[in-house]
Amino acid sequence: ATGDVLASLIEDIASALFEHLDDEEQFVLPLIAEHLSPAEWAKLGAHGRSSLTSPKQQMQILGAILEQATADERARMFAPLPPPVRDAWTAQGQPAYDSYIAEVRGS
Repeated sequence: ATGDVLASLIEDIASALFEHLDDEEQFVLPLIAEHLSPAEWAKLGAHGRSSLTSPKQQMQILGAILEQATADERARMFAPLPPPVRDAWTAQGQPAYDSYIAEVRGS
């Protein structure tokens, strides 16, 4: 019964989150494109990443993003990264994320 309640609450939160993200894409991103330079946008991203205090957190966020990304989006994300960073993701980050997410999802 507790699991059902939790699942229902998560569905409610997800619904609100997806509505918020849709609004961001529709209303905020066009404003960003109009008013921020690529350098300013990159600085904002760096600031957000700086709040992730550990490499483990960074890998979990990257894994979650990549899980939802298309093949083209993944390729564009990895293209500017140096080969050692890409190799580290393949050798360590992806397996760690897969293990983490299997534990979270109970699979």
